[in-house]
Order: sequence, then structure tokens, then C-alpha cells
Amino acid sequence: MDVLEQSYAYRARAALDMLMNEGATPPTERKAAAFTTIARRLLSAGRNDVGIAALKAHEPSELVQKAVAQVLDADELWSGPLAQQLAAAYIASVAEQSIFDQLKVYARVLPPRMRQVMIATAAVGNVVSEGAPKPVRDLTLNLGDVDFLKAVGIVVMSKELASATGGEGAALFEQELQKATVRALNRSVLTAFIDSGTSVIAAGTDPLASLRAGLQAAGPSEGFVVAMSAGDAAWLATSEANRGGMGVRGGEFVRGVHIVVMDDHTGMTIIPASRVGIYDGGLSVRSTDQADVDMRDTPESPGAKTSLWQTNSAAIIVERQWQLVSGGAEAVTVEG
Repeated sequence: MDVLEQSYAYRARAALDMLMNEGATPPTERKAAAFTTIARRLLSAGRNDVGIAALKAHEPSELVQKAVAQVLDADELWSGPLAQQLAAAYIASVAEQSIFDQLKVYARVLPPRMRQVMIATAAVGNVVSEGAPKPVRDLTLNLGDVDFLKAVGIVVMSKELASATGGEGAALFEQELQKATVRALNRSVLTAFIDSGTSVIAAGTDPLASLRAGLQAAGPSEGFVVAMSAGDAAWLATSEANRGGMGVRGGEFVRGVHIVVMDDHTGMTIIPASRVGIYDGGLSVRSTDQADVDMRDTPESPGAKTSLWQTNSAAIIVERQWQLVSGGAEAVTVEG
């Protein structure tokens, strides 16, 4: 076997190994990994057009290749059907930590790309002809008149770190991407539910008593999403009442009650999820290495404008578009 034949054999073996490894991974996980690959390449390139060109030229993943094949920029990329599937798979991979995505388990979720929405329901039990159902409208709206909200997160890394090879660099990026995707959305969704009309009740003797009181005050629902501090979540996770297997960072406490941890949250906020109507506009990412970013050492400390270009850094911006499109779900706050 000459050198050329050996080269062909090595390439064939590498392609076969890749296919075998992909076949052992569930499809949703492969799609979520493809989304992360695109995001990391955009970050390391520092510019959307450069990152997309690099993905087209060098990325071996067939999912990534198909997603970027016909696009020119990041905005066009995330409007494509395959890229939207990759983004949806990534959202599913971090959904356990997302208030919005746990609401979607029980809420009325409107289909995308729809303008006119009307829902009316009725039920009747009668044996006479006059006992016909009389539907009552409980959701009527024109999505063309709805102002959609945006939750935006950002990850800034030095280009050396963003381009680092090996498992450690990839794992670090995945951790930061997850934080950027979830934290801004959790805060904005919680803000949308909490207003001057929110019911506030006193805390119980322990986190379980507080949770029970909040669920009782929230009224009937097919399921509840509860935001709480890490300390309360750890207490509940280690209690005998934890029948759903939630961990110290949240999860299903019992069937129909999902806990989401927010480190800066005080008390508990209980949302009766099945009384909510929501719209999910999807997830997109884009990168830059030319902007000035307001950097700070802690959330409370004063910020300082920092040039990404001068510090040889790049940023990736994670954007989620969403809206609550129907009410009827009053959140309950349990005092901390």
C-alpha cells in the first residue's frame, strides 16, 4: 500500500468512526451538540461571516454542514429550518434550568409564524335539544400587534481561550453558553409575572412548608413552575418529600411541580403554568470582536468600557424572543 492509498484508508476510517459515534448518540443530543459547535466557531472567529465560512470549509459534522450550506450571515442562518431544529434541540438540553421552557410543558404554546389567534371552549351535559355547547372565547389576539420581548445574554472570552482545542476548552465554553442562554431569560420571565398585583404570603417554618403554602395560594393548575434560591432547593432536594428526583440545582420535585434555581432569588415564586399562554420566537446567536463591552468585576460594581479588539477578545450574543400572550395566571410570592 503506497502513501496515497494509506491516506485514503485513514480518511475512510476517520469518517467511519465519526458515523459510528454519531449513531450511538441520540438525535436530539447530536443536534444540540451541532448548535454548540456553530456557536463556538462564531465566537472563535469573532465575526459571523468568518465563522460561517470556516464552518462551511472545515466542519466535519453533517448537521452543521447542512445548516450553514446556503447562508451568508448569522441572521439568515437562524431563520433556516435546519438551524432552527438545532436551536430547539439545544433549548431542550438546558430546559430543566429555564423557567420559560418549563412553563411550555403545561402552558398553551402558540405555533410560530401565526398572526391571528382565537380559542374558545365549552362543555355541556344535557339530554334536551336546547343543551347545545356555547363556546366562550378565552384567547383572542392578533400577533401582529404584540410586542415581543428579547432576553439577551453575552459570553466574552479571549480569542486564545475561545480557540482552545481539547475537551477542557469545549466544556468551559458549553458551561458559559448555558449560563448566558438561561439566566437572562429566567430574570425577564420572572419580572413579567411579578407586579403590584402579585399575591405575597408569609414563609412557612421550612422550605417545604413555604412551598405547600404557595401552591395552595396559587390555585388550580395542571402544573407549577417554582423559582427559588439555591439554599431552599438544596433543602428540598435532600428531604424525604422529594419524590421526583430533583437535584440541588432544581428539577421535578413531585409530578407537576418543577423547581428552577436562581442564585440571586429571595423567597419563592410559584407560577400556575397551565393558565399561561406563551409564544416562543426561538434562539439565535451572533458574534463580534469589534464592540466595546461594559465589563465589571461584580454585578454591583461600576462598569468600565472595554474594547474587545484591543484586548484580543470576542463576544457571542445569545438572543431569545418570547412573550406571554394571555393572562389568568397570577404568580404567588412566598416571602424569604
